[in-house]
Amino acid sequence: MALGSKLLCSLSFLMHFLWVAFVHFPVILAALVNVTVDNKFGDPRTGAQFSYSPNGAWFDEPGCATCSAHPNPAYAYDRTWIEGTFTQPGSGAFPGVVLNASINFTGESPQTLT
Repeated sequence: MALGSKLLCSLSFLMHFLWVAFVHFPVILAALVNVTVDNKFGDPRTGAQFSYSPNGAWFDEPGCATCSAHPNPAYAYDRTWIEGTFTQPGSGAFPGVVLNASINFTGESPQTLT
């Protein structure tokens, strides 16, 4: 078989293979996406909100007289923040109680801004 015939046969096979692959197997495209979820406004894509516990141990942003954090709102994402302080057993309103903040999400690599 001549070189030209072999090349033509190989190209024909390749074209057939690509046609079968594209027709029978859907093309799936994906991209990495970073989403910042605000403590007050939640996930802008899904609407999911944080859940804080115990109730009464977390305090919202400006105007909190008992909060120790008073950051400049211009540096906070969406100009919001929330504060919860763990207190040792025998002190504070929730002595020795672990504070929790949780949210359901699909993905990986959660990060917190502190």
